[in-house]
Amino acid sequence: MDEIAEKGIAAHWAYKREGYVMEEYSEMDKWLAKVKDILHDGECKSTNLIGDMQCHHFVFYLPEDASVKIELDGEPEAGLQLFLKKGTFAFPENEPEYSSSMPDSMQQIITTNILESGLWFVTVRCNARIKSDPVVLNKSLDKGKYFEYSGYDKVLSGVPYSLKFNIGRFY
Repeated sequence: MDEIAEKGIAAHWAYKREGYVMEEYSEMDKWLAKVKDILHDGECKSTNLIGDMQCHHFVFYLPEDASVKIELDGEPEAGLQLFLKKGTFAFPENEPEYSSSMPDSMQQIITTNILESGLWFVTVRCNARIKSDPVVLNKSLDKGKYFEYSGYDKVLSGVPYSLKFNIGRFY
């Protein structure tokens, strides 16, 4: 177990590899995914902070013959995006039934009346990426290395977003 902690992708040094950029969730990350919260009609979740290439998962139950409206507000530079999938986590690579079409906009809204009733998963994904590049101060001795980060650096501490959820008849 200690070996996995010290040598795996979550190890404290793993993200400092030259040119490291997290491309997508691994199969292990998908397996370990957990629901952050349950969405209820008329609710607004606004205390969330999301980091680079993170996904936050929520669930809701849709009754028969109901429409759903989901609004995502956040910083355009974070590249937030919404995904919906029935019955399982809505990872972008997992062929979600619905996704927002403007990942770089400040507000995204999914309104639909064609969802089947049942348990639905909502994913909020932060598409912003931070890249780390090593800088060596003494190249002849390969000493004095530090890392320069590029990208939207606010995501390192997490950027805020809000998620509004309503069930009703919107058509």
